[in-house]
Amino acid sequence: MMLKSGACFLPMMAQIPDHGQALRLVDHLTDPEEFWLPVPVPTVAADEPQFSDDMWRGPTWMNINYLIWEGLRNYGFDNIADELRRRSMAAIAKWYYEGEAVFEYYDPYDRTHPFELHRKGGRAGVGGIGVIRDYGWTAAMYIAWARSE
Repeated sequence: MMLKSGACFLPMMAQIPDHGQALRLVDHLTDPEEFWLPVPVPTVAADEPQFSDDMWRGPTWMNINYLIWEGLRNYGFDNIADELRRRSMAAIAKWYYEGEAVFEYYDPYDRTHPFELHRKGGRAGVGGIGVIRDYGWTAAMYIAWARSE
């Protein structure tokens, strides 16, 4: 069984795929039914049965987006990389101003507050392990992207 996940794009950062393989990866990445959602790139493709709002089953993680952004730039897909950076930064800023924090992961549809997403089977902001606020690598990714403009 094969599962389409955001991790499938990471070999581009290491320049492993040939150009034809990279083009096929970008076709999946930019498909709005799979990964090119309002806040790309979900950890699991939106058209997969396993897709949900639970941590690594769908939410967008900015550290992964940063690595994908680097991979896109390695292959000259600068316009797509710029759009990924822009949309990622916009989500971080939106939820920072609305939620007064930088979060660990985000709703790829940009509708649900990060506190309301699931975390390890339970609601992130309700009991158990809560959603992590002021998350270091998300803040670091925002700064790195801002410096690249």
